[in-house]
Amino acid sequence: MPYIIGGILCAIIACLPNVYLLEKTKVSDRCPSFIAALVGIVGSYVFLAASMVIVIIVTKMYAFVFSMAVVVTFLAFWGIETASVTQFYSRNTRGVSEGRDEL
Repeated sequence: MPYIIGGILCAIIACLPNVYLLEKTKVSDRCPSFIAALVGIVGSYVFLAASMVIVIIVTKMYAFVFSMAVVVTFLAFWGIETASVTQFYSRNTRGVSEGRDEL
């Protein structure tokens, strides 16, 4: 059970830098820089890889349980965040492209 909780916490912590950028974009309506987004993605990857290495070193028996908790939480978190952002932008951009023939 502690490996499941640890996996969930690691996945949430790994999501935080990019969620911060996403929420900042929703508030200020400015896109973050490419470097900031890249640092968030690389930082998230390094954190998850390091946590996985630590779990493998401590105990190999629960590495699969930990990794499944990380993957499920990470994907669920970003699925919910994607739905939230889609709803936000579809609500705030209605009528902007009316009368245009853009794809």
